[in-house]
Amino acid sequence: MSCWAETDLVPAISLGDRLAHGDTSIFVELLEILDEAVTIRDSTGAIVYANRAALIHLGLASLDDLVSRSGQSIMDDYLVEDEHGQRLTMDDVPSVRLINDKPAEALLMRVVNRSSGEARWNLLKATALRDEQGAFIGAVTVIEDVTAVKTAEVRTRLLAESGRVLASSLD
Repeated sequence: MSCWAETDLVPAISLGDRLAHGDTSIFVELLEILDEAVTIRDSTGAIVYANRAALIHLGLASLDDLVSRSGQSIMDDYLVEDEHGQRLTMDDVPSVRLINDKPAEALLMRVVNRSSGEARWNLLKATALRDEQGAFIGAVTVIEDVTAVKTAEVRTRLLAESGRVLASSLD
């Protein structure tokens, strides 16, 4: 009587092979452990995936809550400006630019939640997703919260300006 199970005779698929063949369960697990918010839009612009960090970042409980709203309705919850104070629209969002076949540079934006008043700085980076033939199928966006960095920059500038004014008053 053998103690080997039939499954012991089938070679295990290596992690490398699973990744190379697009095992989506591994990719989803990888995206879920990231601290950065990650969203994926399909070629129509609909959000089809958001990791837990993205849902928390947007103040939503589930992916169903996110996909039930349009991108514009989510953006309407915020006052959204670039680093120079210019108002941004959905057309400025890097993933939307990619969907519209336009170049998409990283975008630094200041967002203020209209209901809570909470202000944050976000850096959005997007890249196109393509099928085996190279056809555009969607875009992935990483949203990095850079509020601490931008807040430190503002404080440093204020301290430098205060020092300059104080030094000039001593002359």
